Amino acid sequence: EFTASQFPFLVVNSYGDAPERGLARIAENLKDRLASNGTIVEARVLGKREELLEIVIDPVKLETYNISYQEIMAVVSANNRLVAAGSIETGQGSFAVKVPGIIRTGADALSLPVKQTDNAVVTLGDVAEVRRTFKDPTGFATFNGENALIIEVVKRSGANILDTANFVREAVAIEQESWPPTVQAIVTSDTSEMIGTQLGQLQSSIMTAIVLVMIIVVAALGLRSAALVGISIPATFVMAFLLLGAFGFTINMMVMFGLVIAVGMLVDGGIIVTEYADRKMAEGLDRKEAYTLAGKRMFWPVVSSALTTLAAFVPFLFWNSMPGKFMAYLPITLIFVLTASLISALIFLPVMGANFGARPGGTDEDLAALAADADPRKAKGWLGAYVRVVRETIRRPLMTTGAAFGLVFLIFMWFGSEQHKSELFLDIEPEQAYVFVQAQGALSAAEQAE
Repeated sequence: EFTASQFPFLVVNSYGDAPERGLARIAENLKDRLASNGTIVEARVLGKREELLEIVIDPVKLETYNISYQEIMAVVSANNRLVAAGSIETGQGSFAVKVPGIIRTGADALSLPVKQTDNAVVTLGDVAEVRRTFKDPTGFATFNGENALIIEVVKRSGANILDTANFVREAVAIEQESWPPTVQAIVTSDTSEMIGTQLGQLQSSIMTAIVLVMIIVVAALGLRSAALVGISIPATFVMAFLLLGAFGFTINMMVMFGLVIAVGMLVDGGIIVTEYADRKMAEGLDRKEAYTLAGKRMFWPVVSSALTTLAAFVPFLFWNSMPGKFMAYLPITLIFVLTASLISALIFLPVMGANFGARPGGTDEDLAALAADADPRKAKGWLGAYVRVVRETIRRPLMTTGAAFGLVFLIFMWFGSEQHKSELFLDIEPEQAYVFVQAQGALSAAEQAE
């Protein structure tokens, strides 16, 4: 079992004209700074060779002191080990105790006694030379053709990827202040850039959807009534975000996509309440009585409309698979948004309408035509045209029903006759490409790098 959080979300490439040991020290310091952040699980360095102490024995001196190679190996092995010393139990658990007896520096190795005579003690420094070096390379890391050390950064599951990426860039900038001018660091494979771009596009889509909805609402209800409905959009989003945070959900791509879908739905209740109140004010009621009556009479229509909309998305909550877990954020977001829209339409909107509501100018005749004791056929404009169309279809019920069933039948026939491609995600061009080159034959690390 694995998760996407086990893979690095960005890579820091440190390269430049510097000694190998100095470049390794720079990479280790940067790694320690990155790992100190709680949102980062691991920062691993690739391309770094393991450092070791190399003991070069002089055969002539060994023969002079009558010492064998096996004695040298035994002395070094006996003095370079971690000795287990049992465990200590406390009231909250137990922990192992180990006695370190390892060689840390060249001076520690040179001072090891190898053989004792009557007059002196022969140490390792008398028969050998100790120097710092690296293991033979098994691979190379390069960036833009230069030798480099690569730091892969793995974030903690659930951590904010944008904040974590900003921390990594700030940490790199701080560490670079103490680096030689010949050493550079470049961040690559940063998945937060793609996510930031997508979030920006979704935010722009949400704003565009809000503007389009407001244009339609203003055209249909008038400026003041549209302002009452428009206030419900940010109010509903704020309440939805509070509910998401209270239940432990994060703001992700599916949540933002759900907000785009919900923009056109959350104003439905407000439009119904406002339009009914406008009609009652056209009949002669004052705004307080009109909005009070609208809140009472439109309660069940608004609630049933929201419930029927949510019913179409509820099955996504029980889709027990990886795509289902991904898609579950969509109905969850819609449930929170539409619940908040009900509170706004049935509580906040009547209160605000009772204090600030007014009939839109130029619509008194149309609204009066829709009164309970009026004749709708007297309405003019688009409303009048709609009334005439409905009247004609009601006068011909058999023809209207037959046309509806015939249209449905034709749609099913067309759909069955065509071959449709089914896919879970869109078939788009990838934004990244990885090329794996495998050498043929038993080549050395240097030959493979060439």
